[in-house]
Amino acid sequence: MHPEAKARQIIDKKLTDSGWLLQDYKSEFNPAASLGVAVREFPTDSGPVDYMLFSVCDKLEQTIDQTLALSASLRQSILKKAFEGRLVPQDLNDEPAEKLLERIKAEKAAILAKQKQTRKRGRK
Repeated sequence: MHPEAKARQIIDKKLTDSGWLLQDYKSEFNPAASLGVAVREFPTDSGPVDYMLFSVCDKLEQTIDQTLALSASLRQSILKKAFEGRLVPQDLNDEPAEKLLERIKAEKAAILAKQKQTRKRGRK
């Protein structure tokens, strides 16, 4: 047996023993076929390499980055719609925001005044 063929047998065995799925580029190239795919004679710009390793981790990292970017965009979109009042259907019977804020301010002032009176009585 030719030394290169013998070396390939040893490498193939080590890769399969380590959980890699072996494929030949010309006949069965499918990098998504397993969590780890070792492709023999993979073409590159400078010529074929003996083995090219494809891992699900590479794709997973790309998917995570894309998902994070999408979630940031969705968050901005949701906030924009919320501030525009378009996030949920509007109820015409709801109190206008200006009146609600005035009522909250008045209630807060009443609570603070009551607390102030309670403190004055406690000092006497």
